[in-house]
Amino acid sequence: GPYHPAFRELCLSRLCLEKVKRQLTNKKEKEFIIKVNSKQLSQWKGQKNSNTQHLLQMGYTVQFVPQDDIPQGECEIYTI
Repeated sequence: GPYHPAFRELCLSRLCLEKVKRQLTNKKEKEFIIKVNSKQLSQWKGQKNSNTQHLLQMGYTVQFVPQDDIPQGECEIYTI
């Protein structure tokens, strides 16, 4: 079958992206700070910043900020 050395990371990253997209869909603002658990920062940003780039293509400017008191798998979104 198909093989990728970081397949799990890619899947988790896609789940993070979908979670952010759901939260941003009805917002009028376009610039956000997204606080995430520091242990999962790479998953939220995506491999080679793919999630950040995808959101930029959708018209959102985001900055992912690590914060240890955010539960893993969750994010807090703030308008800049």
